[in-house]
Amino acid sequence: SVSYTSGLYTVPTIGAGTVNTEFETLTGMSLRYFGTGEYPYKGILKEEACESAAYVLGDLGLTAHAVHNNYATFYSRKSVYTNLGFHDFTSNEYMDNQNDVNEIGWMRDRTLLPYISKCLDATDGRDFIFAVSVQGHGAYPTEDVIESPAIEVTGAESEEMNCQWEYYVNQIHEMDRFVQDLIDEIEARGEQTVIM
Repeated sequence: SVSYTSGLYTVPTIGAGTVNTEFETLTGMSLRYFGTGEYPYKGILKEEACESAAYVLGDLGLTAHAVHNNYATFYSRKSVYTNLGFHDFTSNEYMDNQNDVNEIGWMRDRTLLPYISKCLDATDGRDFIFAVSVQGHGAYPTEDVIESPAIEVTGAESEEMNCQWEYYVNQIHEMDRFVQDLIDEIEARGEQTVIM
C-alpha cells in the first residue's frame, strides 16, 4: 500500500547555491545561523563534524550512503560528507556512464539509479541514501540544442526564451522519468521505503 504526505518545502536559495538547501535538508539547521553569503560546505564543514540526518539515522542502525553524479570536489563533498556522518560516497569519478550527459554536459539523473541500487545491495540492513543530481543545472541555452525534444515550447517573448524553456522542460521531463524508474525499482524490492 502506498501512502504519502505532500506540502510545501521552503528553501534558502533560488537559481544558485543549492548546496545550501542540501545543508539545511541534512542538518535541519538554518543558514541564518551563518554569515551573509556563507556556504557551510566551503567553510566549517570541511574541518568539523556536524549533527545530521546521516548521524541520527546511523545511530538507529542505518548505513548512510551519499551518491552524486558530479565531481567529489564540487563543494568539498568528499570531506564534507564524512563530517556529516555518511559511511561512503560515490561520485561521478566512480561511475561507469561518464558519457551519459545532457546537451550541455551535465550527467543525466538516470546515471544515479545503478549506484543507488548498489548502495541498497551493499548491506543486509536498512539504508539511508542521499542522492544529489545535476542534470537540471543551467545555464539554459538560448539556441536549439535538443535534436528531437519530447516537449516543444512556443509562445515565449523571444526565440531565445523559447529555447531556454524548451531545454528546461525537457530536462525536467527526463528527471521525472528517472524518479518514476527509481520508484519502480524500489517497489520491486518490496521493502518499506520512504522516498523524498
